[in-house]
Amino acid sequence: MNGKPSKLPTRNRKMVRMRAEGASQQRIANETGVSRTLVRDYLAKPEAQDALTAARSRVRSIVMKRADRLVSGTLDVVQHSIDARDAKSLDASARAALSLEKLTQSASGESAKVEVSGQVNVDVRALLAKYAAS
Repeated sequence: MNGKPSKLPTRNRKMVRMRAEGASQQRIANETGVSRTLVRDYLAKPEAQDALTAARSRVRSIVMKRADRLVSGTLDVVQHSIDARDAKSLDASARAALSLEKLTQSASGESAKVEVSGQVNVDVRALLAKYAAS
């Protein structure tokens, strides 16, 4: 499917696109008007797997480009929060940055799992003072 017109019928292209976007087999079946078994069987075929790999690559590329733009804006908000000594805004923007990092890891196929156990205490005011002093 690399820029060439697809030879798959329209319904099959829709099944591949929906699956690449994360839709369940049942949802695909409901939206295309076929049985879940037909969806499962079609998506297991080699031509569908090839098309699915290509479609997932396109989705991944789009997500990564959008995430890059969002990360830049989020980092600006983090810096503004530090400059303004706004602990609540810093907390919210730091959480947004973490969510974007998880999104980009997922989209890129990285499987870096981060676990935090126990209680984590952070003195945000002390962090703000530290960054303001630098």
